[in-house]
Amino acid sequence: MSDAKDETPEITPQVVHLIDLLKRAREGRLRVPNFQRDFVWRRQDIADLFDSIARQYPIGTLFLWGAQPIPRSRCNIGPLRLPDYQGETWLVLDGQQRLTTLVGVLLAGEPGWSNDEEADPGRWSLYYDAKENGFSHAKKDEELPNNYLPVTVLLDTVKFFNHVQGMLKPAESNRQAKDTTSDEVLGWVNRAQEVARAIQSYRIPLVEIKTNNLSIAVESFSRLNKKGRSIGQDEMFSALTYEEGSADAFHLAAEIDKLQQDMVRSGFGEVDRTILLRAVLTAAGLDMYRTD
Repeated sequence: MSDAKDETPEITPQVVHLIDLLKRAREGRLRVPNFQRDFVWRRQDIADLFDSIARQYPIGTLFLWGAQPIPRSRCNIGPLRLPDYQGETWLVLDGQQRLTTLVGVLLAGEPGWSNDEEADPGRWSLYYDAKENGFSHAKKDEELPNNYLPVTVLLDTVKFFNHVQGMLKPAESNRQAKDTTSDEVLGWVNRAQEVARAIQSYRIPLVEIKTNNLSIAVESFSRLNKKGRSIGQDEMFSALTYEEGSADAFHLAAEIDKLQQDMVRSGFGEVDRTILLRAVLTAAGLDMYRTD
């Protein structure tokens, strides 16, 4: 990759529908670079993201990096295995956790999707509770109540229609609906329909940064995102020190994830990532405050 300091990146902002974003991911046009952290979101984070979408709240901008030749990337986004794509491909510089959540939940069951190797496979089975107007995960082996709709059906009009038909069955033929009235079920259906419309019409802002220099891409992201959540210092350090083509590359951000988990298991609680980064830099004989 070029080391030219005066290179001007090509930056293109745009807004795309959630359905189109998922299409790009399914085709393999969006990929996660090897230097990125693993997926670390908890179940509550997943539910909160969809609650924001249903309420039409912004979930932040996705920053994508384009370079030629394309740096090495993972062959999957969460549980979805990606096909080879011959056209222009973009790496997710920021937004991996959000994108993985959307792909894992909404593309469940599609070709290439498998949670066999997932540490928590149940996290992708998210439901909309039409009675409580919220999102939650079902407990293992729990018989789902009539007011629970799989989030996957909210994105597809045909699946939604078929699922609603089952919800509207008379109580005597639907054991789960015996304690509810027809008006209650109709209310759930109407509420679910509103949420389905919100998800299907939801739009997400993207910023595409095209440059062959990773340092410039990261700096561009940092400047564009200075009013929002800045990229983690350990993530930036990990990206800038990443060595393309190294089979045993040390990924600092991933190692700090492990350090955080070890600290929790040891009884210290969750230590701030910046503190851990500074401890690592000090141990390496580097300036602990030089994280730019």
